[in-house]
Amino acid sequence: MRNDILKQLYWGKLVPWEFRPDDSELTELSGSIDADITALKSDLSAEEREILERLLSNLSALESKQICQGYVNGFKHGSLMMLEVISPDKQP
Repeated sequence: MRNDILKQLYWGKLVPWEFRPDDSELTELSGSIDADITALKSDLSAEEREILERLLSNLSALESKQICQGYVNGFKHGSLMMLEVISPDKQP
């Protein structure tokens, strides 16, 4: 159906960050990170745990902003490519 993806996007049915393929390698890595954070927290003072929490929060915020910007840039580049593909060739 033509423009179906636009309708899905409009109605909020297309949410790219909700697509989570079943990837055991990512699950294993995530579990390893959580275990390391838990181990670190148990050895740190209250002040050091606060610093670690702030660091993790800031890293998460930075990563989210970078991923969002990459998504926006990818969407723009893809749109520009499509415009070039569908545009008539220009004569020199």
